[in-house]
Amino acid sequence: MRATVLLPGLALVAGLLVAAGDSGAAAAPEFPDAKVGELTTRPPEYTGTDDRRLTAASVRVDVRRKRVSATIVLDAVPSESPVIELLVTFGFRDGERCLGGSDGLTLLSPTAGRMREGFTRFGRTISMDASGSQYYLEYFSCAVVSLRTKEGPVHSVLSGDLADVHDAAPRIGRPQQLGRPVTRLPLVRGVWTMVTVPVVNGATADADGLRVTGSGRGLRVRPVSITRAGPTGDATARIKVKRLGERSGPLRLVATGPHTAPLRRSLATRAVGPPAPPAPGRYTTADGRIDFRITDGATPRIAGFRALTRTTCGTSPYDLSHSTTRYGFPRTDIPGNGIVDSERRTARHTSHLRLRAVRGRVVSARFAHYGPHGCVAVDAFTARRVGR
Repeated sequence: MRATVLLPGLALVAGLLVAAGDSGAAAAPEFPDAKVGELTTRPPEYTGTDDRRLTAASVRVDVRRKRVSATIVLDAVPSESPVIELLVTFGFRDGERCLGGSDGLTLLSPTAGRMREGFTRFGRTISMDASGSQYYLEYFSCAVVSLRTKEGPVHSVLSGDLADVHDAAPRIGRPQQLGRPVTRLPLVRGVWTMVTVPVVNGATADADGLRVTGSGRGLRVRPVSITRAGPTGDATARIKVKRLGERSGPLRLVATGPHTAPLRRSLATRAVGPPAPPAPGRYTTADGRIDFRITDGATPRIAGFRALTRTTCGTSPYDLSHSTTRYGFPRTDIPGNGIVDSERRTARHTSHLRLRAVRGRVVSARFAHYGPHGCVAVDAFTARRVGR
């Protein structure tokens, strides 16, 4: 029997209808630490095409941290016109229905352009991480992700149930490059490449004193240490990898700590040649909010970086404030692989800049600034060369 899907924003009060699932499982004796789900049910009437089609979606509810997160992949890189909205809804199973309504939690953002707080995009992949402190997250049992034209028809839907996670052991998450998960790490010979390695701690106790190392045939790896991965939280290790020879084997990652069994993960690598060098000159985004220069010479650099972006300050939903602030970033080398992944820290501030520069374009770019009083500014962007 084919189930009908009623989407958020259209008939949320009536609930979100998804394909039938097993709703008779016995309740756990205590609340879980987290709830996770891979959303795989796709109603045939909401399949969509290109940037209006969902390729995959996974969601997580951190009950103890009171946060919800999701990773959504589209079939194509979204465009800004027409405006396509992404809706992520967490709700309650009632037979064939996943009920949202006033008791559920729905987060919404356009898929391109200026995204809502908590949403970021890199290419086809959209990530969401937001507070759920006002909701009883332990009771959510299902989720629905949908794409629709703003105030218009629904194009694509994925849905599924959430599974409880109790005191999950720490693990190494999927490594990333430029904020996107990577399955085969491209390496230019003789160039250090930054890899982001998440250490996910699903347990209710700290995972502290972790050291992340790596090895592999034809590879050199700079190990790093993680002070602490908090309860039902995560931490990030930023390691550098260099290919030494013509070929290289898999990158074998190991995280060890005094109170944690060794955590292991393997990542395939592939040899690539150096990309076309970036063209020197002035670069800017389409709206002019971010501009910088790429210098000429044997080692090109990002210089004069300026970003005018939205800043949110506050530590709870009740004391948030917003402002538009101009930020800078120090002069930064562009390595031979064209990838910048740089971090600058002071006693009170941390800034990140990552991007890929090839010829006259800068893509997969993201600037982030974190300051005191919970102040955060994050901006994903692309830029083009506009002059010398």
